[in-house]
Formats: sequence, C-alpha cells, structure tokens
Amino acid sequence: MSDLYPADVAPPVDIGCGMCGRPLTDPISRATGIGPVCHAKHHPRPGHRRPPSSDQLALPAPETTMPIRHFTREQLDAIGVPSELGGANCATELADEIIGARRWTEVHRLIFRAPDDGIAYSVEYEAGSTENQEGIEPFHQHGQTVPAVAVEQRPVTVMQWLPVQDAR
Repeated sequence: MSDLYPADVAPPVDIGCGMCGRPLTDPISRATGIGPVCHAKHHPRPGHRRPPSSDQLALPAPETTMPIRHFTREQLDAIGVPSELGGANCATELADEIIGARRWTEVHRLIFRAPDDGIAYSVEYEAGSTENQEGIEPFHQHGQTVPAVAVEQRPVTVMQWLPVQDAR
C-alpha cells in the first residue's frame, strides 16, 4: 500500500454497503453508505435512481439451488394455508410477517410446516389492508401452482446503526 499512497496520505478505510455488505469504492457510495445497485433496488422512483456501476463487487453465484415444492391452490387450501392453520390435518404456522405493501394489500411471507412431509416452507401471499379489501385471492399473483421454498431456521448476524458510546 505504501507505493500507492504518499507518506502523508492514509489509504482509504474499507467501507461496505449498508444493505448488502459489498465493498464500496465510489466516493458517492462511500459517503452515503449504500452502493448504486442497492440504491436502485430500494429507491426505484424516477429521479432517485443511480445507474449501477462497477463500484460494487459482484457476489458469487450460489453453489446450491433452493429446494422448491409447487403446491396447487387447492392443496394449500386443504392444509389451511394461509388462513386456517393449526387445525386437524392442517399446516402449522411457524412465522407470518408483512414484507411489503401494495395500494390495497399487504404482502406477507408465511413460514409453515406441511403436515404430509414435516418440512418447513416459505410462501408469499397478499391480504387486504382493510375490511374493504376482504375476499382478495391470497395467491392471485401466482399461476396454477404456488412455489414454496423449503426453509430452515438458522442464526443470522445483523448489522445495525447504534449510538456511539462516548469512550473518549
């Protein structure tokens, strides 16, 4: 590093994207703490989009594919997914969280344990935001079958912005 920087200039500190952790090299990205790829994903409105550039290194391709089971809507209805969980011969709800919103609906990610094979699966569905949107087909965004990704619970390290502890 000493041959790249004069003696009176310190080399830049490694800074990673606050969303994905990839290294940031562009001055604007380093100042904002988010790379152009993540910025474009999370700020898609015109006028707020930065074009992707090479300042973020590409993540390696996953080595394995996700195991996916395709349920028909009738199969999901028969095991109570998403609204009749926990009864006899029904799936068991492990988690249900709102992951997004549309104009009149909330997008949910449901984790359930299938009663036939005991495997935990993740599916996304929509539910009306108010009582005026009742009756919305939860899987209307899918075709004839609904993809369910087999999942497992694992500990994950999360980065957070916390107040500085004044130790000066």
